Amino acid sequence: MHGLSNDTTPEHLASKISICELGSGSSQCASQQGGASSLPFNLTLVDRGTARLSIPALAEGHKYRIAVQADPNVKDGFGQGLQVRVLCGRVYLSALLRARAG
Repeated sequence: MHGLSNDTTPEHLASKISICELGSGSSQCASQQGGASSLPFNLTLVDRGTARLSIPALAEGHKYRIAVQADPNVKDGFGQGLQVRVLCGRVYLSALLRARAG
């Protein structure tokens, strides 16, 4: 695992990430439909190759999109620039909590 380059800070990586709730039955962010803008989050590095996002505003059953902007100045350990990525999914917290409690 090569992770981030030594000169790429977690703050620089975090500045390229946006998180939004998707509108009901839509692939667009609710903010594009008159709702709030990007959700606040915290990014911490578990190690150079693993980042953890903490997103306090997530709500069970809601659908979200995490988008990462390309940036040639946010580099990995091989010197390659950050590439565009988009992930969408629905949050199911209760199943996760039950699994951890059991």
